[in-house]
Amino acid sequence: MSTHMNDTTFKKILDLLYLSTSCSAYWIECIQHIMPVINAKAGMIGGDHMSSGAHLGRIQYGYDTHFVKRLTKDLKLTDLWTKSLLEISPDHCISEQECNLDITQEDTQFFYSVLKSIDVKHTIAVLVKTDNNICIRFAFQRSASQGMYSAKEKECLNYVLPHLKRVVQLAATPSQFTQDMELKLQSLEASERALLIFNKNQTLVRISEGAVPLFEKGLCSFKNNTFILSHFKESIINSAIQNCLKSNILDTLPLDELYPDSKDAPISSISISRMHLSYDIFAVVEIKTSLALKYTGFTQLTATEKIILNHIAHGSTPDYIAHTLHKSPHTIRTHIKNSKMKLNASSAEELVVFGNTIGSQLTNTQVDIV
Repeated sequence: MSTHMNDTTFKKILDLLYLSTSCSAYWIECIQHIMPVINAKAGMIGGDHMSSGAHLGRIQYGYDTHFVKRLTKDLKLTDLWTKSLLEISPDHCISEQECNLDITQEDTQFFYSVLKSIDVKHTIAVLVKTDNNICIRFAFQRSASQGMYSAKEKECLNYVLPHLKRVVQLAATPSQFTQDMELKLQSLEASERALLIFNKNQTLVRISEGAVPLFEKGLCSFKNNTFILSHFKESIINSAIQNCLKSNILDTLPLDELYPDSKDAPISSISISRMHLSYDIFAVVEIKTSLALKYTGFTQLTATEKIILNHIAHGSTPDYIAHTLHKSPHTIRTHIKNSKMKLNASSAEELVVFGNTIGSQLTNTQVDIV
């Protein structure tokens, strides 16, 4: 079957794969959307250069390696992704029943997949969420001529799969982040912590532009075992990363992905996935465990306490806040004391940070904190 396409069709495909740093990983998902457009017979693309195929739901798809090369070249992807082809077997998928996950339409729309590097060299794990199942998929760095998995790669798969199952099951726990969850995190191995995923209802913090100061103040860490899911526009995350770099907060940066022309960019300790969904960037990052537990206090704050903290963030004194809210200074100080306890805040500066975050939330410039 010929893989020649007209410019209109090719443009539609480029739109689907917009600036994806994981072109091969999203190729299968994109195939699902463009199959009617390219009229691929029997769900297959390609001929002599067909890969071993990929399993998505109940449908078998394949892709032509030359066409993928053309896509990666046109998208100006890094060498890593230009050489990377996705090869998936149903044997390497984790079913919804195994994960014991309750998938809603909201979950599906919010979070199709997350990429995260793990300890095994050159291995990327992809969690794909569809309406009917959840599959763990693997992509290895390879050239088009390498064919099937090597013995070493199969060994890696056998090593990784049990860890992925544990992590997905843990992430599916229907509870808020608690002390109990922290203990569970501590029981995980390093490779498992690197793959931890929270769904929307369990996300500790979803940061948007209003929370960039958290990065600047050094409150985020890439070393410990607690994760937040950051939801940034590309310009925002680039700005946050640059601010972190200036503050010597980050040990390693994904500059090789964000800035392909940087020859000396360090190997990334965090995968930035450019989603074709709404063209936003989703990044899994880690924050200090103590700070993470403080964030759970947000759910315990009353509306009045949130407003007071927002005033504090803007430099207001307790007396001024009391005057503004028509309450006694004693009442305001009691609210502040209660807020500090709920947030486990140890300093006035931390209260200011929390107040800024709440302020962003109150003005609808920040994604909900759960």
